[in-house]
Amino acid sequence: MSSAAAQGGIEGVRELYLSLNPEEAYQRLRELAPQLLGAEIRGAYMADESRGFVLDKAFGVTAAPRTWHPTRDPLPSSLDGIIFRYKGRPLGAVVVDMAASVDTSAAQQSLEWHFAPVLFRTSWLNEAIDEVAQARDQVRFLLEMGGLLGRIDLEPLLINVLELLSDFLDVPIGAVVLQEGDEEPSLAVDWGLPMTVLEGIRTSSGTDLLRFAREHQEAHIFTDAELSVRAGARSPDRLLVMPLVSSTGYIGTIVLASGAPGTRLSEDLLHIVEPAVKLAATAIENARLFAIKLQHEKEQQQLALARRIQAGLLPSTPPEVDGVQLAATSVSANMIGGDYFDYFTLPDGSLGLAVADVAGKGIPAGLIMTAARAMFRTAALQHASPAAILDCVNRNLAEEEFSNRFVTAVFARLDLRSGACTVACAGHEPAMVRRADGAIERVGGPALPLGVMNDARYKDHQVHVAPGDVLVLFTDGVTEAMNGDRQQFGVERLETLLADGLQEAEAVRDQILADISDHVGSSPRHDDTTLIVASIVPPDGRGALLEAP
Repeated sequence: MSSAAAQGGIEGVRELYLSLNPEEAYQRLRELAPQLLGAEIRGAYMADESRGFVLDKAFGVTAAPRTWHPTRDPLPSSLDGIIFRYKGRPLGAVVVDMAASVDTSAAQQSLEWHFAPVLFRTSWLNEAIDEVAQARDQVRFLLEMGGLLGRIDLEPLLINVLELLSDFLDVPIGAVVLQEGDEEPSLAVDWGLPMTVLEGIRTSSGTDLLRFAREHQEAHIFTDAELSVRAGARSPDRLLVMPLVSSTGYIGTIVLASGAPGTRLSEDLLHIVEPAVKLAATAIENARLFAIKLQHEKEQQQLALARRIQAGLLPSTPPEVDGVQLAATSVSANMIGGDYFDYFTLPDGSLGLAVADVAGKGIPAGLIMTAARAMFRTAALQHASPAAILDCVNRNLAEEEFSNRFVTAVFARLDLRSGACTVACAGHEPAMVRRADGAIERVGGPALPLGVMNDARYKDHQVHVAPGDVLVLFTDGVTEAMNGDRQQFGVERLETLLADGLQEAEAVRDQILADISDHVGSSPRHDDTTLIVASIVPPDGRGALLEAP
């Protein structure tokens, strides 16, 4: 060998030792092969304990097999293999043309002196760099998934979750399916996996894919051999099912599908994906709870507005009418009440008083109450008789057919010039008159509630009132108010209270409310509490009562 060739060989070996990765080391070895081995190399293999040797790099030949074993799976007759070791253990091998008649022993020694240390170092370094890069990607992936915990908009959150998983696993096809309780699952995000496709996928045991996720609640990778699809549909090469399980239980499933081999969908990555999916489930549950909370707040705001509107429909202050003091109230058990009271000037100049109670509670009852109010006011312009007014309102309510809801009512007409008091009831508590001497009378009779039958008829009941008398109209929320022992306030307590002799209308009203509150205590109110108190006074005064004759 000339000195120039020798120098070139030394430089080549130096460059071989400076290789930074296996690819570069193989290239340097290929350039040095004629000098170190006496022949060009056709392929390089890495040792594998189970399979012998696995092809790592081929150099322009097609005869080199993917794997080979020196004893049970030899090379083709055109190739010769040279095995080299590192620290006594097989590290790899190179193959050369059999026709080159290489000195195998010398070639093996050259490989073990010069190439084996370089290949081991670069392979280890390359694996270490890959592991660091993978760890960095995994940490970034988990951090980005954890960063979604603060997202409150559900739809963008679901898209971001699927984007992160899709990018990390290099799988572009996926879907997010959500489920609440026993409701049917719904497709929230569709990236090439519509619900018709998902519903057509079965496991090898015949279990529906989404049912499998709900029952097992663990991430699972299926191969195409483990799945069956609907006729005409394409089976995925691999499919990853990731159930979403929050603190409240199963809330949905993320599905990713790979249409071809080469994906990163592997069991090795499940230990990374599973905690990320748990973070995603928590983020999704938080977003859903926030949406529910926001919706609840909106509903509460709307209910509060409706309550203010409803309260505005009730008289804020009673009219000043010579000969009577008036006081009234309506306390709702819920945000929206179904009780109603009102004052009217009837066509004959007398005073009309109405108290009504819509069956049920909440918004439907409140809406019917609003309609009933308009009907009472219209009827009061046309009729002076309480019975005729109830007849009119009944026909109008019956025609509306408010989903079998009805209205109970009591209507009183006070002619303060003559002292005549006329009362008509519709399935409601009769009016109560407390005489000046403390005696109690009930005025009214049984009848059907309003809105039940359009041909129902109502009857007027007459009574005479005089200064010192007190007329009370009330709903069953007064007498049926219940304490913690489920004892009702009752008619008897109301009669006893009235018999104590309070005369001022506001004082009577306030005492009734206070006694009910004391009776109920901390127990919840189950019904609205509504009443009108009319205290009869001399015609010339609005507070100074004369002694009853």
